[in-house]
Amino acid sequence: MRTQHTASKLTTPAVATAAPNGSLVSMVDARGSGPQGSEQGSGQLRRATICSRLAGVFAVLLGGAAVAAQSGPPAVNPTPHAISRPNGNILSASLTLGERSDNGSDKATGIDTFRGFAQEGSANPLVIAVPELRDLPAPKWVRAGTRLNYYWASGRNPPTGGAFWPDADGDWIDEAGKRYRQDVGTGSEGVSQVTITSVGRKTVTLDTQIYLTAETGKPPLLLLGSGSAEPSGAAADYWVNPAGLAEIPDRIGRNFASFRMPYTTGGKKYDALRIRLHGTTGSMTHIFDLATGILLHSNVINKTASGTSVSFVTYLGRRELDIPWANGDAPDWVADLQEMRYVGEQVLHVLVGEPITAPFVVAATVTGRGKNWMTYSQRVSSVPVRGQPEQTNTTTRSCGPAQLGALWIPTEGLTGVRRGQMIDNDTLTGMKTVVSRIGNDDRGRAVVEIVQDNVTQKLTFRYDRETGALVMFSRLDRRTIPSETTLTLRSVK
Repeated sequence: MRTQHTASKLTTPAVATAAPNGSLVSMVDARGSGPQGSEQGSGQLRRATICSRLAGVFAVLLGGAAVAAQSGPPAVNPTPHAISRPNGNILSASLTLGERSDNGSDKATGIDTFRGFAQEGSANPLVIAVPELRDLPAPKWVRAGTRLNYYWASGRNPPTGGAFWPDADGDWIDEAGKRYRQDVGTGSEGVSQVTITSVGRKTVTLDTQIYLTAETGKPPLLLLGSGSAEPSGAAADYWVNPAGLAEIPDRIGRNFASFRMPYTTGGKKYDALRIRLHGTTGSMTHIFDLATGILLHSNVINKTASGTSVSFVTYLGRRELDIPWANGDAPDWVADLQEMRYVGEQVLHVLVGEPITAPFVVAATVTGRGKNWMTYSQRVSSVPVRGQPEQTNTTTRSCGPAQLGALWIPTEGLTGVRRGQMIDNDTLTGMKTVVSRIGNDDRGRAVVEIVQDNVTQKLTFRYDRETGALVMFSRLDRRTIPSETTLTLRSVK
């Protein structure tokens, strides 16, 4: 039934909130561990060289030069969505642009070239400008099991600023009985958690979980996840080795600025480096802590024909997870693994009528691997409504030891756990991770079940104790219209 609004004078309603796009199934990922790095790089980056590169590259990124993103025009959403990409934080995915040129850049500013460069392997403007940052070791604080917490928000305002337009099907009615529709903005917010799941001399792996604040006063909802393997010294845009930051010059240019400044977040004051790229229709800012190299804040602002979008993340702090299997080795069978395939269904408990059941298939295809870690492409296929076309969603994920909810767990980590053991208690999201069951499943396999629960959601991961493989996953969403997704392992190649 359509909602009608009648008033002697048209008034502005509350801003509508739109939940971000995401996969209906959030299969979790992980990576492996390795030796710790140091703050110092193997060579000195020259300030003059960096200054020149910053000026040249940043001018290309935001000045509309004809240096095309070699990967071709990347897909761009028409509105900002609070989602994560494998190689960057939430902002990298919510970048929205206007009219595109043939080479993949925005005709007005060329800002989309930044996204093209980012998809080549980094969402960090410093790494794009100075590739040598990739060769630096991990900062001293980087360890397997370290988690970085961020607050994120994303929104869009229409170009008309909430104006009313005559519309026979509109929800607003004036005193004369005429109907109107109103252009309103959309917005969403939540928490992003980035867990370092393995650390090697050249490569670290990250597990990023995006939580959405769906209902005020309740714990956030785990929306989706992503995973990737990144350079140890400059992982996506979450950190840069402080030795590299120290070589970045202070400079103000036409389309960019880099300078040192104090920055306060969470009640703590930092000495920071701020990098800002700007053009006629958009801007992007990154602020890094000079002592640790950690990203403290980043934001993207874009003005297009469809309105103005604003997205940002702000650092909330870091903590160390105490995962029993974090220092274990990947099971032997992982070295030859090509694909794991899960089959199941999602049941949506509607308010009126019978529950709606939709079949689900998840294929995890290995795309890369290293010592104790792997990356994979996760393809989710479903038919939400019978008779309708199949819907698919593909994300980049990863697996490794220091992770909760991976496709596999080091077997030695499963032998020492006990029923009722608290693995982790995340006060930010309210998510408690507990060993809920140790026993045999209906096939007679010895299994361990691990549950993550925060009242809003319950995630269950069942592992084969002998192989360490994830053999069953279920997700219960306890919202106004609850849903439950259950998947079981069908095949391993």
